[in-house]
Amino acid sequence: MIFVRVGARGFSLRMYAAPTSDSDNAKAREVMLSLARLGATKLR
Repeated sequence: MIFVRVGARGFSLRMYAAPTSDSDNAKAREVMLSLARLGATKLR
C-alpha cells in the first residue's frame, strides 16, 4: 500500500498480488511508484 499526499489532498493505492520472484517484485514496485507519481501530479 502506498499513501500519497499533496497539501490537504491525498489518496492511497493498494495492490492485491503476491509477486513470486525478485523480478516480479521489482516490476510491481515500479508500477506502484509510477501510478503514485502520476496521481500526485493530478492533485496539484
